[in-house]
Amino acid sequence: MKAMNGIIRYGYEPKLTYAAWNDKFPQEKVNFENEDYLIHFDGIILNSVELKSELQCGSNQELLLQLYRSHGAELVFYAKGCYALVIWDKQAQKLLITNDLLSKRTFYYCMTEQSLCYGSSYHDLLDILSSEGHSPELDADAMNDVLLRGFVNGSKTYLRQAAYLNAFESLVVDLKAGITQLVQHAMKAVEIPDSEEAIIDKFDALFSNAVKLQCRKNAEYGYTQCATLSGGMDSRACLLVANKLGYKKDIVCFNYAQSGSLDYSISQQIAADLGLDYVFYPMDAAVFLGRLHDAMSLNECMQSGIGATGARTMATVLNTSNFGLISIGICGGELMGDLIQRNRGKESSNKVLRMAVRILKKLKSELIPEEIKAENYRFNLQEYLCHLRASQNFTHMFIDKCECISPFMDEDVATFVLQLNPGLLYNRRIYRKWMIKYHPNSYIITSTCSTIDATLLQELSAKLKYQVLRKRNGISQWDMNPVNRWLETQPHHAQECLREFEEGCQWLSQIDGTEDLLHAVQKSWDNPWLKRLYVLTCLQALKDIHSRFGKLS
Repeated sequence: MKAMNGIIRYGYEPKLTYAAWNDKFPQEKVNFENEDYLIHFDGIILNSVELKSELQCGSNQELLLQLYRSHGAELVFYAKGCYALVIWDKQAQKLLITNDLLSKRTFYYCMTEQSLCYGSSYHDLLDILSSEGHSPELDADAMNDVLLRGFVNGSKTYLRQAAYLNAFESLVVDLKAGITQLVQHAMKAVEIPDSEEAIIDKFDALFSNAVKLQCRKNAEYGYTQCATLSGGMDSRACLLVANKLGYKKDIVCFNYAQSGSLDYSISQQIAADLGLDYVFYPMDAAVFLGRLHDAMSLNECMQSGIGATGARTMATVLNTSNFGLISIGICGGELMGDLIQRNRGKESSNKVLRMAVRILKKLKSELIPEEIKAENYRFNLQEYLCHLRASQNFTHMFIDKCECISPFMDEDVATFVLQLNPGLLYNRRIYRKWMIKYHPNSYIITSTCSTIDATLLQELSAKLKYQVLRKRNGISQWDMNPVNRWLETQPHHAQECLREFEEGCQWLSQIDGTEDLLHAVQKSWDNPWLKRLYVLTCLQALKDIHSRFGKLS
């Protein structure tokens, strides 16, 4: 067993187990029991200083009890951070199972008519279900998610009876009534300023506070400040804010990318200009494949591990004994505009005319903000929840060594942005204007090869140039991790993957009733190398299930 888990049979005393993922922030963790309550807490509360002062508490144990008594499951709106939490209220015979509001820590669960099983580790939950005599019921949709996209989507897992606890969800178990309720937390309404300028100012205040809380938590425990630094906007935003807050020489930055890529050269330049320690790990020639199984083990095959293998390698290269919390920029683009869909209505069939009209509309919206009508845009919330879950692919690569949190996943930042007019987020509008106003810089961004303060026309020109170069060169110097090219030019890595695939298919063919599964993985193998690695993830997930239950169904 790796972490927190339990079996709750209605009408009986629950069996709950506690184990922490890592040894960081020891005073934050809670494993407490008295005659009235049992509390299991693993993770960190970033705003604990403010909350303890307000509620006159001396420890996280007291703080969590007061928040629970006052707010019940809604305490997730008050305790900001990254955590998994279980509170057993013995007198009321109720159990709260939750994580932070945006599910930065995992929880998996299985509900039946007689009981509830949960685990902060998916493999722990599989072990519990196996010990309880459950038979596995494979979820074909979850398998297809991985084969098509590289990660399991929504609240699904590889088993139909097991689910993932999504953002804005908690579990409340009433043992007297024999009922488990999945609580859907309604987003708290926030005040939105009238003008675009005021919105930018408020976002800056919220985001700066999120970064400050992270830096302060490290300082509280004497840990070295550490942050990822790529060539894009998200990690750069975190770093520039920390620098502006006064952490000018105290941050170690790290990056992993293809040597010679813009991602490497830009991040190196930023670190040098700011005078920060910078650690780089080259992802050349498919070296990530040596960490692929390590990554799949840590994320429990919920994701392919592609892209996270560099993070796992960095976790072994860095001296993480000095680090408590690493600041990362994940989910910045997804929150700040990348998932906005524009309702275009009827458009001309002429491609040139259609593009000209789109450019004119974009120019108009830049010049006349009041023309941006919310009904013309839509934020894809479900896709955002998918990306929140997918972001754990990175954080779990460090989970046994230290914590990782993105300021873009701060509760106050996210709930504010999610309630903005989506038109203001389209094409990262607010995001870019915020950077230009508060953190102007001349570094280019990898997605457009333009500067952060480029005009709209300059950026459109840069995008066009970028696309031309990509088509001319096939795999251009700007691809951070060109998986297909690596495996095509590194036959020994490709042969090893092929051998693993053939052995997996041979193993699967010997298990009764797996003809459809075998056909699905074989069909998906007839794809570029990136998706072939998704197939290897699925095969490993099936082996994990079979090793515990002795069968697949």
